[in-house]
Amino acid sequence: MTSCSDYVNLGLPSGTQWKRTNEKGGFHTYDQAIQHFEKNLPTKEQWEELKDVCDWKKTDEGFKVIGPNNNYIILPASGYSDWNHVIHGVGVEGNYWSSTLDSEDYAWYIYFTEVVYFSYDSRSYGLSVRLVK
Repeated sequence: MTSCSDYVNLGLPSGTQWKRTNEKGGFHTYDQAIQHFEKNLPTKEQWEELKDVCDWKKTDEGFKVIGPNNNYIILPASGYSDWNHVIHGVGVEGNYWSSTLDSEDYAWYIYFTEVVYFSYDSRSYGLSVRLVK
């Protein structure tokens, strides 16, 4: 069970609160993420709000995401796992699922290295998961 202090109020217009840490268990396929976290997996729109409203500062870990009220979360550059379970990009890039599908086989995710943007890819990739409430 997670406590209220596990989530951070960043002062977002939507009122969405973001969990302080990534979900344990490493990388999750889209289907695993939906099965285990569906109701708390952020939508593409929630990720877009985080990107558009917050200040993203590059750190050695990944990005420090600072909300309008100066509260923040850290999104580690934890990389990803491809469909063959080969891990790529640890310490260089972050890849986080959204709950939003693009098509039957693809889902949207947020991706960052030096910049932050959105893409969609195979639901069989293993990405990090950060929850909202």
